[in-house]
Amino acid sequence: MPTARFANATRQELSQRLGRDKSTVYRWLQGYKQSGINALLKVKTPQGKPALIPQTVINHLRECHTNFSAYQQSRA
Repeated sequence: MPTARFANATRQELSQRLGRDKSTVYRWLQGYKQSGINALLKVKTPQGKPALIPQTVINHLRECHTNFSAYQQSRA
């Protein structure tokens, strides 16, 4: 979410832009503040319901995050 187009948006604006309820956006932001990107990468799927995000995509996002973290540490 910390992209230029969302940087100064309020929760209300984010909820409208993302098509999600304000409470969902608030929960995402709280999770990000507490646990960073890892909180947003946790996918909770109710039993009996197929996942909306394929596992391959989730794995790719985790790999990108790991690579970016290693890059940041190398620049410090």
